[in-house]
Amino acid sequence: MRDHHKRDHSDKTAQNRKGIKCFGRLWITNGPNHFLGRNRVALLEKIEEQGSINTAAKAMNISYKRAWEIINTIKKVAGHEILESKSGGKGGGGSELTDYAKKLIKLYRWLEHKQRLLNEDLSAEAEAALNNPDWTPEESPSATKPGIE
Repeated sequence: MRDHHKRDHSDKTAQNRKGIKCFGRLWITNGPNHFLGRNRVALLEKIEEQGSINTAAKAMNISYKRAWEIINTIKKVAGHEILESKSGGKGGGGSELTDYAKKLIKLYRWLEHKQRLLNEDLSAEAEAALNNPDWTPEESPSATKPGIE
């Protein structure tokens, strides 16, 4: 009989390895206001893919109203239009992202990549520090950078 409290770790990937990991959520803010994070970027990408806020909202399992609230928050805090409406016709209306919204997605994905690389470096540093019985913060290269105490 299998013990359900034990996990099978035979198919570990490098990402799931045991060890010290540093991570965090990335948010883009304007002043104190958060306006762009992982889920909001996913909504923008889904709108771009689907060409419709309603279809994108359904695909993301959120209400149409919630999708509009997110779009309006991004627009308000970023200070730029996010969507352009397509007029109806044979295929019906829809929505397209503005060039600015597309740029926001690219920026977020680039920053997310940079953060992932930084987290990998920090994880390796933390692992090495914890495996060194003589380690102190003074030995850390980041401890000598201005603004880091």
